[in-house]
Amino acid sequence: MIKDQPGGERPVDSYTPRGARRQRVLKQGFVSFNEQFSAIDCTVRDLSETGARLAFDGLDVIPDRFTLHIPLDGIQVPCERRWTRGRLCGVAFTGPATPSNLIKRQKIDLAPPDLAAPDVTPAATAEESQPAPDPGSERPPRPAVPFGRRR
Repeated sequence: MIKDQPGGERPVDSYTPRGARRQRVLKQGFVSFNEQFSAIDCTVRDLSETGARLAFDGLDVIPDRFTLHIPLDGIQVPCERRWTRGRLCGVAFTGPATPSNLIKRQKIDLAPPDLAAPDVTPAATAEESQPAPDPGSERPPRPAVPFGRRR
């Protein structure tokens, strides 16, 4: 338990300094600014109710205020940049998420039967995999030795 206030305790796993637990995600998005005439592609790495962590491909100049669009979720959220470290950027949401006209539907197709993995039969045991002894051989067949160091 962590004591964050006098007389108050909460479990260790629920403690986050930002006030809301972040969920790890990997979603394509973009930020728009300049009255939505300019846009920069990004990847949403973490997402919570109050903010997000974004990754950018290049070292672009990120404005202080912009709108984050996540086409897979079909939303847009006004944001304010809180911190920048290299190509990562932390943002706080300054308003509610609203539906976006840019919706990308995710479609997952199953592989056709002819491309599916062939049926796999269980491997034969060591006794079954040895050839039958040749009646004219001089030495008996060697026992199967397991892989690894011999003792």
